[in-house]
Amino acid sequence: MSADASFVASLPPPPCADPWLNVPAAVELSRLETEEEITKAALTEATAASFSAAAEAVLSAKGAGSPPTAASLVASELNLSGEIKLSDVLRGCLLSLDLSENSLEDADVLAGDGWCWLRELKLSSNKLKRWPSSLKCMPALISLDLSFNARLSLNGANLRPLSGLMKLELAGLGLTNLTGADGDDDDEDDDEREPDPKAPIPSTPLSALVSLIELNISENDIETLVALAPLRALPSLQRLDASGNPVADNGRYKRSVQSLVPRLKQLDGDNLSTLTGASKHAGAVKDADSGTSAVFESNRDTSTCSCLEGNPCVEPLCCKNWKQRYFVAHEARKRKGMFEPKGLA
Repeated sequence: MSADASFVASLPPPPCADPWLNVPAAVELSRLETEEEITKAALTEATAASFSAAAEAVLSAKGAGSPPTAASLVASELNLSGEIKLSDVLRGCLLSLDLSENSLEDADVLAGDGWCWLRELKLSSNKLKRWPSSLKCMPALISLDLSFNARLSLNGANLRPLSGLMKLELAGLGLTNLTGADGDDDDEDDDEREPDPKAPIPSTPLSALVSLIELNISENDIETLVALAPLRALPSLQRLDASGNPVADNGRYKRSVQSLVPRLKQLDGDNLSTLTGASKHAGAVKDADSGTSAVFESNRDTSTCSCLEGNPCVEPLCCKNWKQRYFVAHEARKRKGMFEPKGLA
């Protein structure tokens, strides 16, 4: 037996079964948005210290059972601050957690490393200064909202573990670019220049997000078309909202974005039609589409199970344990020392 196979075989069972086992990721995202096949409960009052007990009580009252199955918890506008702790059972079964519009500011706001099955996390309108370290402990996460945390910036180290993310909301962070650099270091001529869709893809923290379908970067401070060039690093992107940025007022904005992201279906809430009547630009879009596809396909590694590197596989073909891919990835991260100390639990 190979070392990888031995590792998979030696894993202990997760704290509870995945409530959405074998549900395709795209269907999971739809369920989260429509709140189907999930028991939703809301806290009306709680403190960080009483959070776990209050959460279990309200979910039990909703008939989620013990342990709760396919549960969604809303705990917004409660003025929560400090470290949020949940029991192992609740952390293992919660699929959606909304902590928006509180006063959370610590990077270790979510304690523990057992967030095996969490699909959605909302932390918008808090006081976060750094990305939550517990994101590394959420291998099944597909939707993340960090909007309106004014002190946050793009960080590749925080995004690398989130290769399965399909929806990311970063509105109102004061971003001036998508490279993670401080401030706006564009050349003076960039105000007039359009990004070249065939140029090498610039380095960006977004490069890790190969599964991302929807990105919200609205209400930021992005001024130039060139600053949008890193969008080319997102091979699966279909919906983009960059409204409220100065660049959105540029007359060439829509055309440039379409050339950078040929697969895009929706921009700033508007559905995009085929570029009929603009044949020469349509040809450029087709070339860019082919180029992006080639880059994406050339970077795919179908020879190994990515779960063993800490990222859940997106295809069953070479996965060592497709049914438990999220848990295997979770344990692999722990083995590689990618988790916070156990004492945080």
